Amino acid sequence: MQTDIKALKRKAKALLLSKDIPAGKMDIVRAILANDRILEEEKYNAIIDLVKNYPDKPVKPVAPGKVEVRGEGFKKKEEYNSKNTPYLYQKYKHTKLFKKRLLVHANNKFGIGFLRRLVPTQRFLKLAQKLFELHFSMRQRLYRVLCDIVNDQSISDPKIFNHCVVLYNALASSCLTDKQYIELKWTRPEVFKQLLSPYMDSMLKLSLCDAQTKETMIQLIDQKLRESQDLQKNETMNKKNLTIEQYIYDFITTLRCLLYPSSTNECSLTVILKKEGSLPSFEAFCTACVEALVLGRPVVLSDIITLFDITAPKVSDTNWNFDHDELVKAGKDPESLKKKAKEELHKKLDPYDELYRLLTYAPEGKEIAIQGFDDQRKMVDKRNEVFDDVYNKDILIALEGMLLGFVNEYGALLDGTTIYFENNKNHCEGCIFTENYFSHELARFSEILSEINTFRSNNPTFHVTRDELMEGINKKKKSLYPIERFMTVIGDMCYDIGIELFILYNRHRRWVLNGSPGKDDALMRTAFSTHTSGFLPFDDKEAIPIPFSDCIITGFSKLRPLSKLLLHKPVIHPTLRDGVFPQMVAYCLQVAHICLNDRLYGILDERTNILSQIRSLS
Repeated sequence: MQTDIKALKRKAKALLLSKDIPAGKMDIVRAILANDRILEEEKYNAIIDLVKNYPDKPVKPVAPGKVEVRGEGFKKKEEYNSKNTPYLYQKYKHTKLFKKRLLVHANNKFGIGFLRRLVPTQRFLKLAQKLFELHFSMRQRLYRVLCDIVNDQSISDPKIFNHCVVLYNALASSCLTDKQYIELKWTRPEVFKQLLSPYMDSMLKLSLCDAQTKETMIQLIDQKLRESQDLQKNETMNKKNLTIEQYIYDFITTLRCLLYPSSTNECSLTVILKKEGSLPSFEAFCTACVEALVLGRPVVLSDIITLFDITAPKVSDTNWNFDHDELVKAGKDPESLKKKAKEELHKKLDPYDELYRLLTYAPEGKEIAIQGFDDQRKMVDKRNEVFDDVYNKDILIALEGMLLGFVNEYGALLDGTTIYFENNKNHCEGCIFTENYFSHELARFSEILSEINTFRSNNPTFHVTRDELMEGINKKKKSLYPIERFMTVIGDMCYDIGIELFILYNRHRRWVLNGSPGKDDALMRTAFSTHTSGFLPFDDKEAIPIPFSDCIITGFSKLRPLSKLLLHKPVIHPTLRDGVFPQMVAYCLQVAHICLNDRLYGILDERTNILSQIRSLS
């Protein structure tokens, strides 16, 4: 019942506020409300019935105003909390680093204001000076360490070194030691924040690096300290060795306490903090400074990071950030690095360029694979056809002809057939490869040639031009799948043999460039018997001569149809740019290229990428 009366009362009040009621009617409403003889329920029902049919009051339109969006500049500034001064004074009373102070500089006609706060004591400045002296001595040693790192040519990645340079620069900062005590007594908290900001940023930003970076820094500095000339140990001087070990241990432990501010391990840093300030760690020192001098309230390390907007250092992973003269001496200045990078890229490009040269190898004005096709058609098949005509009319005949030309001309070099050589009128015999070296590949050649012959017998009128095949591949025509398969298989086979031969050829080139060591050794007359490790020639570092590479071919124990074309030719010309072996490599690679072999095109793409990098450095 009571709830219903309250609801009626709220409804009556709402109507009185929202309805446009004439003055005469409002007098009646007031009379009803003032009459105590009427029950409340009847009173509010009567008022509702009286005013509910009147129109609503007109609402005045409100002009739209500007909405103020408060950004970063409107954030409330951190203000010093004087209420915590007694608590903080008691908290740090045992350290004797801070004392209470009421008077402060102010922007008024007297220049004096009142703010109950904490200010540094003479003991605080003494502690800060001790820390600065410790950092200065570490900085001197660290400079020598940085020079040793720069001069170490085995270190090519500057990222960790640049982090060490950040540490070196941080050790030059000081905490209020450049201010007079009389100034600090009158300094306001917001000014303390400005004074402490560079120190806090320098000393704490490295602590935000990931653990792996910090540990790698520590390991690198420890390694270079132990390699320093004045810190070398002597087996006969145990006392000196102990002193050296203690110094290195203390240096590294101090460094660790700076990178991990919460660390309390005993070292020069923590000893000074405990002796001069009764503080257990570098984090405790930073926290005390901010709590007592800047904010006037308890904080943790993350609050300090946020307050001073400290972020992990961003360093270059390509350029060395150090003294220019030292970098020039070590060959690690930008110009030297650029020159070295170009030399490395040119060195890396060499085998790619050699492969590209073989792809375009045309000793008589015609690419070696095309010449092989023409020789096969004229000398073996007795057909007066040239490659270009066949290639444009029936690509399968062109592929078959090139494959037959390779087997009939170079097969005797690969199948272990005894070859007769001559070197300075000295005759010898042997083979470049053992019988089993390419037995699987040659058998596969025979299989694919047999498959092509069967396909042509079953489809005597089926002819596909190169353009038709390319269009069919793009449109995925099923009728051309057999031709596409032949093309893919032949390309893969020729690539596998070609890249294997190229690896051996590249090793021979490297052997010659190294001065041909062991030229008269039996190695020059021992046939290859096992395949290479499978590394691409661009990753391979071996240097091995090709057997009989210093000879010319005078005959074969078993001739193939085109073997006579190789007679009286050098295995490899002294210039390394011609000879039977390079021709054989070029033949395989050119066929693979005609067959659009993906792996070969991938190598060519990598060559293009290296050339682009070289141009970008020019």
